[in-house]
Amino acid sequence: MLVENYYPNDEITVSGWVVDGRARILAVTDRIVMDSGVHIGICSAHQFPSIHMAGREKEIREITELTTRVFGIRNGPIYYQMLVGSEGIKVNEIACRIGGAYEDMTIPELTGVDILKMQTDFITGKPVSYERLMTHDAWQTGGHFSAQLFFASPGTICMQKDPEELMRIDGVFKVGYHFAKGERMGDIKNATQRAGYFLVKGNDRHALKRRVEKVFEKLRFLDENGKNMIIKGPVL
Repeated sequence: MLVENYYPNDEITVSGWVVDGRARILAVTDRIVMDSGVHIGICSAHQFPSIHMAGREKEIREITELTTRVFGIRNGPIYYQMLVGSEGIKVNEIACRIGGAYEDMTIPELTGVDILKMQTDFITGKPVSYERLMTHDAWQTGGHFSAQLFFASPGTICMQKDPEELMRIDGVFKVGYHFAKGERMGDIKNATQRAGYFLVKGNDRHALKRRVEKVFEKLRFLDENGKNMIIKGPVL
């Protein structure tokens, strides 16, 4: 039996890159989660900038630097998950990788820092260009993005909206489905039941929310009864 304390919190993620032991933060996002019965904490969206960036900059920077130093991380990508609650910020996960919520697409789109190319150059022994990284400051970044990792209710997919139609909505720069027409969606237990994803950017939080809602209005996975199976995700 595994027993853990429960800490009421908002989840955030810190994505960055370490150069000679110093962490450079590229983005701090809100990691929005949902519960499905006994299955808790299933991620359904990432959103930048985090609502906690403005008020907790010093704390986030200090914890990121301390974590990097204590674990002896010298070079390469970092992805830290943190929990923001009444007792302050606690580190939940430490990983030396690019995040799994399509940060390889959203971070270059937002910052101009091609973290995926940096990663492939790094692991293949090629020189890594740090020019854009060293001049980037996550707290000075303009623009917003939402990575919607959407789910669907159980049923057989009989019709899907053409992703190209969704790509024509202002601000949408990537759409992908994980299940095809004719496949069956099961009960939501973990991230493997995600139906697909779409990535949206906007100049401000209001514009971002409006664009995400517009995608959900048009997004269709119809079951055998013609019912739309898509579960609408949140935007903070």
